[in-house]
Amino acid sequence: MCCWRAAPGNLAAIYMAKWRWKDAEPLLKRALLIYEKHPASNASVLAKVLDGLAEVGLSKNEHKNAEELYLRALSVREKAPSWDHEEIVHSLNNLAEFYLRQKQYAQAKPMLQRMIKMKEQKLGEKDAQVGRLLERMACVMYRNNEKAEADEVEARANHILYSDLAAAGKVVSLPLAIFSCKLLNNPRPDFARLADHRRLPLGINTMEVAVETDEAGNVIVARLTSGNPALKAVAEKAALGAKLRPTIVDGRAVRVEGAIRSMSRAELRMTAPGRLSDFP
Repeated sequence: MCCWRAAPGNLAAIYMAKWRWKDAEPLLKRALLIYEKHPASNASVLAKVLDGLAEVGLSKNEHKNAEELYLRALSVREKAPSWDHEEIVHSLNNLAEFYLRQKQYAQAKPMLQRMIKMKEQKLGEKDAQVGRLLERMACVMYRNNEKAEADEVEARANHILYSDLAAAGKVVSLPLAIFSCKLLNNPRPDFARLADHRRLPLGINTMEVAVETDEAGNVIVARLTSGNPALKAVAEKAALGAKLRPTIVDGRAVRVEGAIRSMSRAELRMTAPGRLSDFP
């Protein structure tokens, strides 16, 4: 019972890694009964079991149950006799991601605020990890219609993360989530107008296009980096029509690079025997 890898937790972890939630759930519940008997001495593994059960809940769309489990895991970590800084950050991050997936931005903010404060205390206010968290916070605030405050937070994040690149006149590379958050216009690829749908495989097609913008946020370069080559032309054309909120570093707009992802579902269509139609 000393660690997460002890049975039945070890098998549950294997099932979870394979997304076999139904197989993992009974093992996690057994582990929970074991570790709940001595929560103080098993705080770390107990919290991990609760996290695992929360993920199982999410797989069944039991969002309220998942939230309660994530909150309980945070409480367990906070009450541990010798609490671990990174484990608490892990719990806060789980909750932040949960609320972001539900588009509950107001609930995600305090989790990120606590993470920022903890990282500042441990690493200093100018550390890159602090910058990344501030970048995420700015995105949450923009989505919560707090533009003025978000501009200030983003300015601080950009100074920490990109000041040297901007001073050297280099293109700033943005993480996928941040790049997506800055999109003001993101046209969907016109898959339905492809000349020959027979080249499309059945199922979901996922494309990723690497792009670069000018200082105003207009996409000026687009190149398909993954996905079906048959979708290359339409995916790149759509990406060239995208526009981002300008990225300002130390008061100056800079060029950025990132990626745009899009998906389509190709299915058989009775009106054209032997051909495929695309339904984005």
